[in-house]
Amino acid sequence: MSDHAILGLIALIHFIVGLTGIVILALQLKQSLQSLQESQRLTRAVAGLVYQESDKIRRLFDDEK
Repeated sequence: MSDHAILGLIALIHFIVGLTGIVILALQLKQSLQSLQESQRLTRAVAGLVYQESDKIRRLFDDEK
């Protein structure tokens, strides 16, 4: 095998490994974004429940006065 063929093979392997790394990072980013969206959805749901409960408590205190 000539020197050029060996260098070409090394470059090809380097390209494939780099491309694989980029694909893995993209998949992790996608998963992270989905997790973030789920966290935001749950935060909004909990905030709504807290608001409802605080409104009920406020009405109870107002009724006692």
